[in-house]
Amino acid sequence: MTAERSITRRILKIHFIIGIFYGLKGNEWAYKNRAWWSIADFEETQKRWATATAVLLSIQIMSILTFAVILGGTIALMMSGYNH
Repeated sequence: MTAERSITRRILKIHFIIGIFYGLKGNEWAYKNRAWWSIADFEETQKRWATATAVLLSIQIMSILTFAVILGGTIALMMSGYNH
């Protein structure tokens, strides 16, 4: 394994762990960081953020998959010797 791959794997592991930690502590930090009218107000805001995150994540995943399909098709055409 090359040094670059080792560093990349470590970064990805750290990123994964931090993501889990933020997921566990994020609501608590958000609640303490601002004065909320009520717990229901806070929960509604969190619900809206969760919906927005899900939509944006879905768009990102679809964009990556679309790019991968287009790139894969282009590479396949190039490898097959297709001439226009």
